[in-house]
Amino acid sequence: MENLFVPYELAEKLKDQGFTDKTLKYYNSEHLLVDEQSGGILPAPTFQEANDWLRDLYSIHIYIKLVRTNGRFLFFVEHDKGIEHGIPYDSFYKTWENAIYRALSVLN
Repeated sequence: MENLFVPYELAEKLKDQGFTDKTLKYYNSEHLLVDEQSGGILPAPTFQEANDWLRDLYSIHIYIKLVRTNGRFLFFVEHDKGIEHGIPYDSFYKTWENAIYRALSVLN
């Protein structure tokens, strides 16, 4: 279930960009996923929550496609300046992580 939540470093980047939504889990000072009542200090959104936040607040849309020829995943980030894509990854969640990083880079 932990792979449903963005990694600690990405959670920090999201917070730096203004993500303050309540989340099911939080990271504590040791970078472990915990409940807010158990010392959670940094919101740990799921990948879907981060995706929705980018879409709803910034009109940034993330698409992930399985490349059938090699079984790898490719992301596309659509925003007001165009569409970007990344290199293929073996892991769906690694692809989604990198897509969110790319989307955040559009904001800067």
